Amino acid sequence: MEEFLYQIYFTKGYITHGMEFTAALAGSLYLFFNRNPSRSIKWFVWFLWSILIIDLLGNYAGLAYHSNYEYLGFIENTPFVRNNWYFNIATIYFNLAYLYFIRKQLISVKFRKWLKWVMVLYLAFVIPNLFISEEFFSKFILSNFLAGTFLILAAVLIYFYDTLLSEQLLYFYRNLFFYVALGVCIHSLITMPIYIYHGYLNLDNPNYIQFFRAGIMYANIMMYSLFALGFFMEWFYKDRVVLTEKSYL
Repeated sequence: MEEFLYQIYFTKGYITHGMEFTAALAGSLYLFFNRNPSRSIKWFVWFLWSILIIDLLGNYAGLAYHSNYEYLGFIENTPFVRNNWYFNIATIYFNLAYLYFIRKQLISVKFRKWLKWVMVLYLAFVIPNLFISEEFFSKFILSNFLAGTFLILAAVLIYFYDTLLSEQLLYFYRNLFFYVALGVCIHSLITMPIYIYHGYLNLDNPNYIQFFRAGIMYANIMMYSLFALGFFMEWFYKDRVVLTEKSYL
């Protein structure tokens, strides 16, 4: 157990978990202080808590390995000894969720329909690829990750374009999902080139391991910080609007 905790400290995994918790907590506080939150915001807060839980459970492989399989010994010498399969599935869930939330913010019916079919095609590609790929248990399936990342970037660009064509442009800074879209976009742009070269992530390349860890960590810090900021801005301006309306009564 001590080796496992040291590994989390050494890799600074606690920072990512801390940022995930911060964003989820910010969302929960928003729900607590806001009596009538939208359904999308409620679901997004639940989604953030699910991210934290999924990431924490994903540490099972490290816990087993660093305890010499005193914990979770039943996974030793099985395909589940590594957590690649786990995050190959989780990545699909994350990508679909972000696409869903971005789609819900679109005003254009044409764009909403287009993104709906894109999500269907994405599923039609990645699910069979999980079974076809020989890397499901051994490696991160790069093709699934890149497909999801490109679609998220495209969805974000469509969202920004849709915002430019609507009255939302005047109030974009008040909208939680503007910060969500911005955070996901920045995260994708940082992590995509890092994961493309994930094949170099081995003990023979200690410098790349450090670069990989730092890149993912800072990408997560930026993204979850923007999520937390988005909850604050949504609450702050919504509260001011209510107070302004009451002052005119």
